[in-house]
Amino acid sequence: MSLFFRRRSGRTASRVRRGVFFRALLFWRPKNRRRHRVVRPVPAERAKAPPRSLWSLLLALTTYIGLLALFGGAIVLGRFYLMHSPRFAVAQVEISPTRHVTTERLRMLSGVPLGQNLISLSTAEVAERLRKEPWLRHIHVEKRLPATLRIVVEEFEPAALAALDSLYMITADGEVFRRAKPSDYVGSLPILTGVGRAAYLLDRDWAQSELRRGLHALSLYQKYEGRPVVREVHVDQITGITFSTASGATIRLGQGSDEELSRRLSRFDAVWQTLQKQGDTAQLLLLDNHAHPDHITVRLAQKPIAREP
Repeated sequence: MSLFFRRRSGRTASRVRRGVFFRALLFWRPKNRRRHRVVRPVPAERAKAPPRSLWSLLLALTTYIGLLALFGGAIVLGRFYLMHSPRFAVAQVEISPTRHVTTERLRMLSGVPLGQNLISLSTAEVAERLRKEPWLRHIHVEKRLPATLRIVVEEFEPAALAALDSLYMITADGEVFRRAKPSDYVGSLPILTGVGRAAYLLDRDWAQSELRRGLHALSLYQKYEGRPVVREVHVDQITGITFSTASGATIRLGQGSDEELSRRLSRFDAVWQTLQKQGDTAQLLLLDNHAHPDHITVRLAQKPIAREP
């Protein structure tokens, strides 16, 4: 080992000098010297804090318990005020206008007396009690503070009576919603036959589609006000639609599209007006002559024989 430094070659020394120069040029800034962090001594009184006394712990615990008790008491008093204040007692029960059910009956079914607390009242229970009325289709109960309960209902609208062993009221969609009472027979609602109770229970979708088919044919028939009043609509998968009028005439409309049924009814109008002018009464009219669509088969009712005095 030599005691003297080994002299570098000229090329190596120049490279070292250039590297030092560029590093100084790129990274050197004024006052860019690393300084040692000054560690200040911690005072002796802070280095080892004395433990808290038992009295201070008891005071803090008592303060927390007092705040919790104050907060809980405020909640209890506020709830007591809401549940017992006469300001929130039911003073009015508003019911939307109805056609088939009286307001007094709905108020009785709701079971909400005046003076009951509105805050504690359950709108779900009120709606459940109102569902006992079969006329109601949709029920909405809402609270209107401070003292009003509002009940909004939507009723079923009957379109006909369906003979399902017993007579039931149905909507235009074929939905059965209520057993008909004797007072309902007096109205002008026609009776739909041809769909039994067993068929309705086994296949409700098919039964409702048949009932809708009969109601749709009836709506086509009722577009012209001069036609006789229909009392019964019979639905059959083979013969189609058959009407029975209030005068005792039977009109077999058959099956077909709306356009075809409308043409048959137009021919019926011409025949019916001719019979009225002649003073004849039809007992049976067959409009579904597939061999001769322009022909209508008519059976006249027998006129009573005048007896000689």
